[in-house]
Amino acid sequence: AKLRQVGRAVNTPACCEGLAKAFTAQGQPAHAARLWGCAEGLRQRLGTPVPLVERAGHEKGQSTTSERLGQARFEALRTEGRRMTLEETADYIMAITREYQDVIPSLPWDAAD
Repeated sequence: AKLRQVGRAVNTPACCEGLAKAFTAQGQPAHAARLWGCAEGLRQRLGTPVPLVERAGHEKGQSTTSERLGQARFEALRTEGRRMTLEETADYIMAITREYQDVIPSLPWDAAD
């Protein structure tokens, strides 16, 4: 059970990053900015940096979200996300995916790459 919990924690940042790209593409950059922050905070606490092969897409995704929100708003929301615990992040993901369940199956997952 403990190993399963660790596995979920390690995979959560990548999930947040994918959802952040998707929410940006669907015109929901506020959710995306928080998700970018969630991913960063979790990666920092877990010691799991963004893989080198994913960095360019990661940076482009954040840049796109920031452009859509404006730098100050992006930073404020990203900071909120960074402060979220794993449990808070999971609750947030469940809430926003429930809210947008009609859109999620058709999201272009690579749109911000």
